[in-house]
Amino acid sequence: MHKERILDLADFIENEVTDEQFHMEEWACSTAACIGGWCEARQMGVKPGDFLDELDFRAVPETAMSYLGLNLEQENDLFFPHFNVANYQAVKGEPGYISRTRAVATLRRLAETGEVAW
Repeated sequence: MHKERILDLADFIENEVTDEQFHMEEWACSTAACIGGWCEARQMGVKPGDFLDELDFRAVPETAMSYLGLNLEQENDLFFPHFNVANYQAVKGEPGYISRTRAVATLRRLAETGEVAW
């Protein structure tokens, strides 16, 4: 696991991405919006608001998993929390299910503990 990259991503999402530019319910939208998309954008040097026409969104989870040094379980829990019943129960009721603030906290917790806990 690449702790420094995870913390850098948390800082990037917290300080440069707005609430309107972050959402986890859709990832194939030609803009970075979810944690995986923003990870990919960070690697490419893309700034919030840029159009990502060169990004293959089908590869985002694998590329982001590799960049952050995650195992398959961490990747699934972080990038697809709505597929895990416990994660879904933890975040339901939030606007867009997962807020930017909660995502940043989850990334920081992941860097500290190695576990994805929404």
